Formats: sequence, C-alpha cells, structure tokens
Amino acid sequence: MSITKIEGDDLENIINGACFLGSGGGGGLDTARGIGEILKKYLPLDMCDYQDVQPYENAAVTAGVGAPSQWDPTQFKDSSMNSINALQEYSGENISYVIPGETGAVNSIVPMMVTAGSTNKIPIIDADGAGRAMPVIPMCTFALSGFSTNPSAIANSENDRMKITAPIADTLDLQLREIVTHDPRFQKVAVVSTFLINGDEIYRPNAVIPHTLTIAKKVGEALKLETQKDRIEKIIDIMNSYGRKASVLIEGFITEFTSRAQEGFDCGTVKISQERKNKGHYIEINFVNENLVAWFPTPGEKDPIWGPTMLCYMSPQGKPYSNCDLEKLWEEGQRDIPVSIMEISPAKEVDNATIKMYFKNLYSRFFGRIPG
Repeated sequence: MSITKIEGDDLENIINGACFLGSGGGGGLDTARGIGEILKKYLPLDMCDYQDVQPYENAAVTAGVGAPSQWDPTQFKDSSMNSINALQEYSGENISYVIPGETGAVNSIVPMMVTAGSTNKIPIIDADGAGRAMPVIPMCTFALSGFSTNPSAIANSENDRMKITAPIADTLDLQLREIVTHDPRFQKVAVVSTFLINGDEIYRPNAVIPHTLTIAKKVGEALKLETQKDRIEKIIDIMNSYGRKASVLIEGFITEFTSRAQEGFDCGTVKISQERKNKGHYIEINFVNENLVAWFPTPGEKDPIWGPTMLCYMSPQGKPYSNCDLEKLWEEGQRDIPVSIMEISPAKEVDNATIKMYFKNLYSRFFGRIPG
C-alpha cells in the first residue's frame, strides 16, 4: 500500500481548498478549523489511494449531516468514532478505510477523525463521491453506482446511535432529514456512516472521484499566494491539470444575503454586485446548503449556471467562504462583503443528466417554479 502522510500545513491547506471547492456547502470554515485543531494532535495521518483497497477489504463513507450552521466542532471526534463503530456492529464487518462523501471544509476531514481516533489508524482514501459538496446523498457517485445504504448508522458525541435500514440513498436521505429535524439528540452534530463497499465495488467505473483531497490541498496552497491574480491563475492551472475548466465569474461585493432553515437545510439567496450599495451589474445565487444556480439579471445575457457546475467563493485576500460563513458575517452586520466567484466545471463522474435534474428539482422544492 502506498501511504501518504497528512502532516505539517497539509491539513490547513486541505481545509481551505475544500472550503473553496465545496461550492458554498460542505460545512463552514470556522467549524472545520475547530476540527482541525483537534486533528493536529494526531498528525501525521495516513492517506491512501482508492486503488490500494483490496477486494476483500471494506471502506465506508463518514459524513456530517444536517444544517452546517448548527455544527459544533468539539463534538465531531466522538460522533465520528461512534458512528463508524456502530456501522461495524450493525453490519458485522470490519472497516479498513474511510472515505469522504463529498468535498467541503468539514466533510472532507470528518473521516480523518476516524483515522485519528481508531486504534489501528484506519487510513482515509484520497477520493470522494462528489468532487464538490452536494445537497443530498443520492447525488453522490456511491448512490449513482447503486451501492446499498443498508445498514447505515447515525450517532452523536454522547453515543446515542440509530440503525437505519434504508436500502437506497433516496430513502436514507429522507430518514436522516427527519431525524436531524425532529430528534433533539442529533440536531447539533450528527455523523452518518454508510455505503459499506469492498475493493471490487470501489474499482467500478465512476464509483469514486479520485484525488479529491490532493486537489483540495493544492488549491489550499494556491489560496496562500501573494496576489489574487496569482491565486486565480494557479487554481485555473490546477483544475486544468485534472481535466476541468475554471474561470472568474464575477468580482464584486455581496450586497444581499438571505437564509432560512427548512427541512434540515440552510436555504437562501446571495446577491453579488460589481459595485457597493447594490449598484452595477449583479448576479444572484440560490443555495440549499450548496450553491444550486447562478442567475443573470438581463434577459438573454447568459443562461443560468446550474449545478453540478461549481460556484466557489473567496475574499480578495484568498480566504475561502461557504454559505454558512457568509451567513455569519452577514449576521454580524457586515455588508458589501468583497468576494471573487469562480465557475469550475464538475468532475466528469457527476456531470450527467441525473445530477442536473436533482439540482433543478431542489430549486423547485425550495424556491418554487423555475423561471422561463
């Protein structure tokens, strides 16, 4: 097995890069940095390639669920270990690897809590199921590949746990939303472990998106460059090297921000204007945890940009944002928040009609009829 060590500045770079690549979702930067402070005590951590998984070995997805604005970083270590231990108990199988469900500041590193806390230091796989953050579990490659979610385990830091026997991701997602919305035990931090898959399954075409932690680390390094021009050019080069396009969509100011909690999601709208005080050209982004779509005000100016295309935020100083980070700034009274937004093409494994329909259906569910 070829083990790569996550050490030194790697963790910080992964967190920052994954926050940017989360396309507004995947957990907030402050939460992730709180988790990172815990993880630093356990460095170095082992990371491996998905091709290192043997046919007889098992991997499992571990992720935080619910509304990211409610997450408490201090509870993730025990919640993650309790969840993975519960899945091993419910399934009767040993889990040799953990894998992120998506790319995001928090959910890229939640499985590292298992790596840190397990006695045999279970490695994290350098891959995930989305290459960005996704609003619902059925949108990840593990679900698209038809992998079973029975059994799954949800747990919190107090070791309250629940076995979920949903056979498919759609049912699992609905049950998880019901749990995190109505069961007070799981409303602050809940971690789910699911998609128990073996080496033969993980090798299937499009079952995983490889090298997502490495990409996040490289983007995190790029965000530390001296100028915004250098940062943007480097991110474009990084994405191009993985067969993906990237460009600047708009540079301006967040002049309006609205958010509400609904059905276990953070939902809202972000308006980005080229000038302060709502002046000049603008775009609007609707999000359900993650960014769904960017709209342009002038009829015929440009078609809406729908997910899975990524809409990624960073400040002029290279600080990445998620939507819950922006919500926090807005609630603190900040206005005309300067921001650059990059449009990045999705990983090929999720660039398909099924995923695009999920994004449009989510828009209709939370915002009403699609204009036009």
